[in-house]
Amino acid sequence: MSDIQKIGKYEIISKIADGGMGTVYKAKDTFFDERYVALKVMKPEHSKDADMRERFRREAEKSVKITHPNVVKVTDYGIDDGSTCCITGSFTG
Repeated sequence: MSDIQKIGKYEIISKIADGGMGTVYKAKDTFFDERYVALKVMKPEHSKDADMRERFRREAEKSVKITHPNVVKVTDYGIDDGSTCCITGSFTG
């Protein structure tokens, strides 16, 4: 489990995977009916780099425009206490 317990309104439940730009967690949206989402959090070293944060933001912005049954929908994006994150789709359990 990560040192991160909560980012904004999202409570970290478990780690799903690590990737090149960050880590994906299963998280609970504590505001909207406690739905479960995938929360992609940039690695701290990337969050400190303005160019990497902009690249991550553009990726989230472009992903919002994609509608395809095999692509998860980006539902939120934000920066909380230095953590840059992108929230995608909801799933049960």
